[in-house]
Amino acid sequence: MTPSSCPLVFSERMDFVISKSRHVGFFPALPLARNLELGEWIAGTPPPETLWAPGRFRELSETLIRSFEKRGFKGGALLWHRERGFDGSLPSDEEITAIRAAVTFAVLDANDRLEGDLNKGHYLATTENADLFLQPVDEEDGGVTHVRGGALKRTLVGGLKIGGEPPPLPDAVEPISGTVPASAKLAAAVFAAVRSGSGVGPAVATAAEWHRLALANPAAVTTHERLVALKTGFEALLHESRSHKCARLLRGLFEGATAAHRDLLPWRGMLWSPTERTDLMRTWETPAGKKGTEQRTEIEDWFMALADARNDIIHSGVLRSGVYAAPPERPLSRYAGTLFWVGERILREAIKATVGAEVLLCGALARRAFGEAMFGDYVRELRNHAQGSRDQQAPAPAVEPAAPEDPPRPIGEILAWLACPSANHVTLSKLGGGGGATLELAREMANRNANKWSAEVPGKSMLISRAEYEALRRAGAEDALPDFWDSCE
Repeated sequence: MTPSSCPLVFSERMDFVISKSRHVGFFPALPLARNLELGEWIAGTPPPETLWAPGRFRELSETLIRSFEKRGFKGGALLWHRERGFDGSLPSDEEITAIRAAVTFAVLDANDRLEGDLNKGHYLATTENADLFLQPVDEEDGGVTHVRGGALKRTLVGGLKIGGEPPPLPDAVEPISGTVPASAKLAAAVFAAVRSGSGVGPAVATAAEWHRLALANPAAVTTHERLVALKTGFEALLHESRSHKCARLLRGLFEGATAAHRDLLPWRGMLWSPTERTDLMRTWETPAGKKGTEQRTEIEDWFMALADARNDIIHSGVLRSGVYAAPPERPLSRYAGTLFWVGERILREAIKATVGAEVLLCGALARRAFGEAMFGDYVRELRNHAQGSRDQQAPAPAVEPAAPEDPPRPIGEILAWLACPSANHVTLSKLGGGGGATLELAREMANRNANKWSAEVPGKSMLISRAEYEALRRAGAEDALPDFWDSCE
């Protein structure tokens, strides 16, 4: 028996009910913080003036949705048509595919906001939370039918009374505390890309589906399977199965998508950075014994670690290591950590980069726009200076002369005081004082602190001069990332 001929157990009466019934679309395990507009459809909480089909449809639909509270799921999102409201019609198959991809991707992307939250387990969303129910409602009998089972074997069950026990939810779905702040802009962009069916659409749809599989909650999905899914997602997105070429394409994707916005980087909202090391020398050996040496960037080095893990799983059935350790050349690597959690984030960011820079850098672009609207020329001056410093094309803006400094201390003396072996363990940060009630005060405070910096390692910090900052940076110390998160709304 082939999967396409798997048995469905139902009567002619059930088939008639499903074909004639109105349907209500909803996400029972997904409380959304804002509505998501997806083409002609909207997911979220409908306003009071939203249209409903006549008869008992609204009463039965709302009773059905409330019945999931018996299993601990409250405030689930609904799906309705922008113009027709809840008229009982279904989206097209193509729209359903795009809606599922867009909502799931935006919901899983919102998990990034939980970084550092010790209670994030209560708020973490998994694939199951974004599952869309398209439920036929029998207005005559006040009942529902639903499909029980899985992909290979399923049974169509009828006779469930609305208001009693709700239809079963996916395996391992857990309630979410609060609401999910999924990005409306991100969801709309992914929906449009998938719905287009051309350009980057097919690659985005396929890669997002592999990401969706990797973030499924059931314990039956093993770490091995999740890592294979992530690696396959990169291959689908970049149209390349050879790992070393896929790694270069991944680097090139981020380089190209951010080329016009380098003043925003490095940024806490994206792991790749134009300041990462590009000179990591690595040796390799094929199964046939052929050896070689190649130069990698940091993201390429991380990707090859994921590729090695995938090959171990596929060819040997074992996973030697599920962790990417920070390379000795970059102890502060942002890629260090478990291959799975770092990998799912990089795949998401790669999908966003494929859709466009306005999605990948959405939050940072919004911050820049807000700053320019508030402070105008001053922010543009800082932006041009940041871009010029990286491109070595624009001179630094003039500042008031600073007071004479003491001779810079040797790097060895600074490192000894910080008790660290080398400069690439040190992060550097500018002292505060750039803010103020007026633009003139902001400029004055920025000029006062032009030569004041801090060198830091976990548990220790010290004040340094600008000359010491420059020397440490040349020796491998890194600028600290801004301590804020720009969300894409």
